Amino acid sequence: MVGAVSVTAAVTLGSTGCLFPNACPTIGYLSSVDIVLSGPDAASAALVVLCSDVGCSIPVAESGTPPASGPLWTATDEGDGHWRIDLGMNAPERVTIEVLDADGARLTETAEELEWRRTADTGQCPGPVATDPVTVEVG
Repeated sequence: MVGAVSVTAAVTLGSTGCLFPNACPTIGYLSSVDIVLSGPDAASAALVVLCSDVGCSIPVAESGTPPASGPLWTATDEGDGHWRIDLGMNAPERVTIEVLDADGARLTETAEELEWRRTADTGQCPGPVATDPVTVEVG
């Protein structure tokens, strides 16, 4: 009887090629949104904040102190009106984007719908995604 069980197990494993066919690898990936500021007051921007229903981004310089709740999303000024918001493994669909000046005053705010698309074939498993850059008119 033991021999029959061994043969059945070998045939089953051999035909599927995997003991856990729906298991995903524990590989992380990072999502980000590129924000491009345009308009007459774009040069006055000191910070871009992206928020969704789970939380808001913080300046990358403050990332050593994570928020008390919500995700650790960071905003990086890449120069010339270009900002990158790193979202970890999140991909929010509805966001608001605020542009603040050096005193923290709001220069503009906009609601955006992000359309994410997969950038790698990871089958049933989650994987890297990308969205088009968002252009925000300031002023």
